Amino acid sequence: KKIQFLLMDILLRQGKNEAAMERIEKSIAQFGMDEGMLRAALEIRSKIGPKEIQGKSKGGTISLCMIVKDEEKYLARCLQSAKAVVDEMIVVDTGSSDRTKDLAMVFGAKVFDFSWENDFSSARNHSLSKAVGDWILVLDADEVVAPGDQGYLRELISQKGKEPIAYSFVTRNYVNGADYVKWTPNDGAFGEEKGSGWFPSEKVRLFPRDPRFHFENAVHEVVEPSILRNKISILKSPVLIHHFGKLDEEKVFRKGEGDFVLGKKKQEENRLDVQNSKELAVQCVTA
Repeated sequence: KKIQFLLMDILLRQGKNEAAMERIEKSIAQFGMDEGMLRAALEIRSKIGPKEIQGKSKGGTISLCMIVKDEEKYLARCLQSAKAVVDEMIVVDTGSSDRTKDLAMVFGAKVFDFSWENDFSSARNHSLSKAVGDWILVLDADEVVAPGDQGYLRELISQKGKEPIAYSFVTRNYVNGADYVKWTPNDGAFGEEKGSGWFPSEKVRLFPRDPRFHFENAVHEVVEPSILRNKISILKSPVLIHHFGKLDEEKVFRKGEGDFVLGKKKQEENRLDVQNSKELAVQCVTA
């Protein structure tokens, strides 16, 4: 940690703000930050500006789109894992009371406030509306892409074809127990492994930026229905997503409780909506 600080200081004295910023980001992702480092990082970032898309890129450009609330604990590691392979980072904040927004700005994200409407899809779609890249990549704050997989993302979007394609990703949901369907023990294949093992889930995370493609469902939001309605092929990506949120029991409880209340409210507002009833049933099982 001290070595990182010394390198930052040397780079700043040499006027190499971007190189110093990279060191600061790496240090924050590894060791966290105090108020002094946060202030210094924000000052340097204000001189550099956010991560911007500079014209066309061979193979296309990628916009990372996220929604967050009070994710200071996880966000730095997520953005550090993604920033090397995306061309811009869109972070929509739905009401954080911690340093989440400042942290996002430090890493070069464009941060937008969004009044919570009891609808996850609404917030997701707001993030899509702010993106300008050719492709959208969706991650949550408690997820990362392993360094060894980052290059594959560029390969996916560089594949030429006449028709647009979307990609689904398998997520490794790390847990402490073993009582999960398809639970698999960790085997050391990835440095990101945590807990006792993981269970898989899969969803579309990479797709062309197109107004036809948007998220649906107030809870358990998905983009797949709008993609399939437009007869767009969904292929499996070889890239794995590493998810750590289920290791945080307090976070799991808060999210489960919040999703259940939201789903119940939506179901009461429209008892004839079959989708609302399905969402509530899923939450009852997973909460």
